[in-house]
Amino acid sequence: MRPVSFLGDIGILGRSLNWSDKLGQQAKIYSTRTNGYENDKARELFRQFKAAVALEALRGDKTVKEIAAKRQLHPTQVSTLKRQAIEGMAGVFSDKVKKAENKDGEIKELHDKIGQLAVENGFLSQGLKR
Repeated sequence: MRPVSFLGDIGILGRSLNWSDKLGQQAKIYSTRTNGYENDKARELFRQFKAAVALEALRGDKTVKEIAAKRQLHPTQVSTLKRQAIEGMAGVFSDKVKKAENKDGEIKELHDKIGQLAVENGFLSQGLKR
C-alpha cells in the first residue's frame, strides 16, 4: 500500500513524516523529504528565486532594505546572496564548468560499467550455486 500522511505531515526538523498502514506489520515512520524539498522542481524554483534576488541587489537600483522588504527576506540574507553571486561570477568564465561537464560523461560511463559488472557477477554467482 502507498504510505499515507502521518497526522497531516508533521514537520520535525524540516522533514515530513509518513507511516505505512499495512496490516500485520508494525507501522514504520520514515522521512519523505530530502533537505526540506519535496522534489527537484521546488529546489530549482528556489535557486531561481535566490538568483533573482541577487541580480536585483547587484543592479543597485534599490537598497538592500527595499529588496528585503519587497521579497520578505531579512536584509542580511539579501547581502549574503549578493556576496555569493559576486564570488561565483569568476567561476562562470573558468574551465571548471567544462571540467564538470566532462566529469558528468565519465560518471555515466562508470555507472554503465558498474551495471554491466553487477549483471555479470549475478550470472556467475548463479552458475556457482548449481
